[in-house]
Amino acid sequence: MMMQPYYAHKTDDGRVQTVHEHCAQVAEIAKSFGDSLSLGNTAYLCGLYHDLGKNQKAFQEYLFQNNDLDAKHLTKISRGKIDHSYAGAKYLYENVPLDSPLAVVTAELLGIVIASHHGLSDCLKSNGEDLFLRRIQKNGGYGEALAEAETSYLGKEKLQQVFDKACNEVAAFQQKVKSIGRNTSFYYGMLARMILSMVIDGDHSDTADFCRGQREPRCKYDETLWKKVQNHLEEKLASFSETDPISRKRRQISDQCLAKAAMVPGIYQLIVPTGGGKTLASLRYALEHAIRYRKERIFYLAPYHSILEQNSEELRKVIQDDSVFLEHHCNVENDSEIYELMTQTWDSPFIATTMVQFLNALFSHKTSAIRRMHALSNSIIIIDEVQSLPVKCLTLFNLALNFLAKFCDATVILCSATQPALDAIKDAPLLYAEPKSLLNGVDASFAEFKRTEVIDRTSPPLSYEEAARMIREQLEKNGNVLVVVNTKQTALALYHQLLLSQQGGQSFALKHLSTNMCPAHREKEIQTIRDTLKNREPLVCISTQLIEAGVDLSFGCVIRSFAGLDSVAQAAGRCNRNGESACKNVYVIRLREESLGKLPEISQARDAAEAVLYETKSGEDLLAPAVMDKFYHRYYQTESQQEVMKYILPEERTTIFDLLSANQRARSAYRETTGKDISAVKRFFCQGFQTAATNFHAIENNTTSVLVPYNDKAKRLIREISFGSSKSVIKAAQKYSIAVYPQTFQRLRRENAVIMQQNSGAWVLDERYYDISVGLRLDAAPMELDMI
Repeated sequence: MMMQPYYAHKTDDGRVQTVHEHCAQVAEIAKSFGDSLSLGNTAYLCGLYHDLGKNQKAFQEYLFQNNDLDAKHLTKISRGKIDHSYAGAKYLYENVPLDSPLAVVTAELLGIVIASHHGLSDCLKSNGEDLFLRRIQKNGGYGEALAEAETSYLGKEKLQQVFDKACNEVAAFQQKVKSIGRNTSFYYGMLARMILSMVIDGDHSDTADFCRGQREPRCKYDETLWKKVQNHLEEKLASFSETDPISRKRRQISDQCLAKAAMVPGIYQLIVPTGGGKTLASLRYALEHAIRYRKERIFYLAPYHSILEQNSEELRKVIQDDSVFLEHHCNVENDSEIYELMTQTWDSPFIATTMVQFLNALFSHKTSAIRRMHALSNSIIIIDEVQSLPVKCLTLFNLALNFLAKFCDATVILCSATQPALDAIKDAPLLYAEPKSLLNGVDASFAEFKRTEVIDRTSPPLSYEEAARMIREQLEKNGNVLVVVNTKQTALALYHQLLLSQQGGQSFALKHLSTNMCPAHREKEIQTIRDTLKNREPLVCISTQLIEAGVDLSFGCVIRSFAGLDSVAQAAGRCNRNGESACKNVYVIRLREESLGKLPEISQARDAAEAVLYETKSGEDLLAPAVMDKFYHRYYQTESQQEVMKYILPEERTTIFDLLSANQRARSAYRETTGKDISAVKRFFCQGFQTAATNFHAIENNTTSVLVPYNDKAKRLIREISFGSSKSVIKAAQKYSIAVYPQTFQRLRRENAVIMQQNSGAWVLDERYYDISVGLRLDAAPMELDMI
C-alpha cells in the first residue's frame, strides 16, 4: 500500500509540493550558495533535512486544518504548536558516526543550522542547561519523520558519503581558523550563521518560486555589466576639468585606487581628506577589482540616511540602470514586488544600504536579516564614514569583517578622513591586508586639501554668554558661523542667548538644528540655511552633531564644543568645504555649563582628545592622519573601553562578544549544576546565539515616537492615521515624528501634552508644545532636556 505523501505547499489552483520535493530543492539552492565558499556539501545536508519534521501526521493535519499553505502561514505554523525544526538535526546526529572530534563538530554544526531555520536558539543557556543536546535527545514526536528519512531521503551509505565531504569542508575551515590563532569559537558561530543564511534563503525562495510557478534567476558574476559601468565611470571622470589643482588631486587619488585594485582581496583603508572624491574613487577601485577577482556584488554602506541618499544619487548616475541598483533603507518609497524581493535577499549587483542593515544581517535575531547575510560573500563592501560605528559594536564589527574577508572571499574598503585604529583593539584586532592603505602619501594628500586650521580655545572654559560674544565676533569677521555642540540642552541655551543679543541691534539670521525637530522641519531649515549662505547674508547656526552627518553645507567659520578629535574633524568638514577661501578657522571651545554625564562615549572621546592636544606640538595639524591615529589609540586603550567594545549586557552579566564566543557564564553554570565541564560530553558549540541576537541593537531604541503637528500636511496625515491608514501614509508620517526619551515623555504625559490615538495607537503632540524655530518645547520651568 502506497503511503500518503507529506505535503509542504499547496497553491490556489491545486498544485501541491511534497515536503521531500521542497527539501530537495532547498538543498540544491543552499548548495549553489555554499559551493562558492567550498561549503556546498555542508549547506546541502542542512537544506535537505531542514524540514524533515514536517513528515508527520500531526503537522499535516495542522496544515490542512488551516487550509492556507502560503509562505507566511507556514512560518506561523512553524513557530506554533508543532516543533519540527529539531527532527532533521536529531536524525543526522543519530545516523552519522561521531567517531572523531571533526565528526562531532560537523554534526553539531549541521544540527544547529537545521534547528535554527525558524529562529535562533541558545546551545547553552545562561543557567547552564544544554538546550541543544536536550532537544536532540528528545524521544517523542519524530517517529514518522525519522522513518520517512529512511525511505525518501538519502540512504545511510549516501548520507555517509556526503557527510564525509562536509567534514572535509569543515576541516578546511579549521585550518584557516588555526592560521588566525584566536577567537575560534566566534568564527565557528559566524560559519553556522552563514550556512543558516543560505538555508533560510533557499527555504523562502523555493516556497515563493513554487507559488509563482517559476524560478527567479539569481545574481551571478557578470563581467559584461562591470565593464559597462566601468566605461560609464571613465567617461564621467574624463569629463571633469583638470585645470584647477583640486580636480587634479582628486584624479591622482582615483588613479591610485584603480592601480591598487590588482591587490589580492582583503581589508583595506581608503583615507581621503574631505573633498577628495572618495565615492567615485572607491567605485573605480571596486569595478576593476570585481572584474579581476570575479566578485558578484558591490555594496556601499553609510551610517546615515543623509549620506546614503546623497551618494546613492551619485552612484545611480554612473550605473545608469536602476534594475541593477538596490537602495535599501527606510526612506525609500517603493512598494513593488520586485523591490520587496530584492531587499529580502540583497540579490542585486549593486546594493546601497545603511550600516544598521549590514550589522543586522550579521547579528540580528530576525530571519529576514539572517537571510541576507550570505549575499555579503564574494563581494566588495565599501564602508563610508566608518568612524561613525558605535563603540559598543567595534569588537563584533572587527571579527565579522575578519570572517567575511578571511573565510567568505569578501573585499572590504573602510573609507574615512578620520580612520579609527581598528587594528589596535586588544582582543579583536582588524586583520588588514598588507599594505593596508590604498593610497600612498596620505599625509601629503591631507596637506594639499587643507582648507581649515583647528585652533584650541578650550582654556579657559566659556559661559554661554561668553560663547555668544565669541560667536558674534566671528560673525563680524566671517559673515556666517556654524556652532556644533554636544547636547540638545546646550543648543537650546546658546540659541536663546543669541536671541537676546539680537535685541541689542546686531542683525543676522539665527537658526537652530536638533533632533527635537522632526525630519521635515530639519530639511526645511537646512534648505533655508543653504539659501542664506548662497545669498551671503549674515547667519549663525546652532546645531547638535546631526549637522556632521553628511549635511553638505559650507560656513566661513566653525566653532565646535569640545569632543573627540573625530567629531572635531567632522565639524571642520562643514567649514570652507568647497575651498572658497585659502584657509578658514575651526575653533574648539569648552562650555562650562555643558554636561556630558549622560554621554559617556563623547566624554571619554573628549578625554582622549585632551591628552592628544597636550602632547601635540604647537603648529601641528590636529586633523592629520598621524594625530588622528594617536587619538584613537588613546581612546581605545583603557580597560573599561575595551570591555564596552564587546557590547555589554548588564542584565545578562556578560557581553554579546562572549555569548557568541566561549559563553563563559553559561559554561560556569553548567559546571556548577552538573559537576563537570561541558567539553567532557563532546560538546563544541556552546554559544548563546538567541540571547545575543535578541539583545543586539545597532541603535538603541529606548525612545517613544511622537507625531508632531509641524505644518498643515503633518496635521492632515495625523488625521488620516487616526482613522487607520495604508503603509504609505504611515511611512509619510515618519517625516513628522520625533523620538522622545523616557524622562521627557513622562513629563509630556503628566502635562497632557501627548495623546494616544485610539485607533492607530500613535502618540500625538499638542501643537502648543511644538515651536517653529526649535521644535519640541517644554514650558519655562527648568528641567534637564534629553541628550542627543
